[in-house]
Amino acid sequence: MENDDWRISGGIQGGTGKHIKYKVDHTVYGAFTSFDYAFTEKLNLTLGGRYTDEEKDATLSQLGAYDASGGTVGCSADGAPAFAESLENPKDSIDFSSCTASFKGDESWDNFTPKAVVQYFINDDAQVYASYSKGYRSGGFSARALLGTDPIFDEEEMDAYEVGFKLDFAFGGRLNGALFYNELSDLQRDVFLSIETGEQVTRNAGDAEMTGGELEAWVPIGDYFLVQASLGYVDTEYTSLNLGDEQDYDCL
Repeated sequence: MENDDWRISGGIQGGTGKHIKYKVDHTVYGAFTSFDYAFTEKLNLTLGGRYTDEEKDATLSQLGAYDASGGTVGCSADGAPAFAESLENPKDSIDFSSCTASFKGDESWDNFTPKAVVQYFINDDAQVYASYSKGYRSGGFSARALLGTDPIFDEEEMDAYEVGFKLDFAFGGRLNGALFYNELSDLQRDVFLSIETGEQVTRNAGDAEMTGGELEAWVPIGDYFLVQASLGYVDTEYTSLNLGDEQDYDCL
């Protein structure tokens, strides 16, 4: 993947700007499995998991303000008119190999995400269940990190727990309900490191908890109509925050 980010500031006339060039190669390998085991006719267990290995190779170029010719400082350009004269965002043909990169490197991550579900069938029309699963958001690089700032951020992870029930009724209706609790760690959040430079990067900025519940119902009316209703409640809070000043804040 390759991306150009052109920014204009300072007003329409005589504006200045910045050119950010971002290039990343992303390689992912994964393997997963899942199986069911019936202890009895009423009790069932599902186990599964996925292993993921990924590597990202990135080159970031923070190239500063446009130069007088409309090119970009740090790269060879085609000499398009400067923004102050053309009133248009320069569309120079940048030779990426000529740019002075602010960061060039690679990082790898691996993650195992399991899942387990227990189901108990009270009868043919009613069941209860409990589940646990883990998920993650891939790590990466902050394209807006300036020279000297570490652009790497790690994976965000979530452990999800849920209990619930499913009921079917003779008249064709259905009622489902669930309670859930999620723990999120290493949250990926955008953080401003400097107001003066406007430097904004993604950081693993804290942890959080999420608790909630859901109810949903289906009620058929005659042969051609169906009424559906749902109700949900979610309560979320940060349990810790790192605001970028190397101090960790306990929010409990």
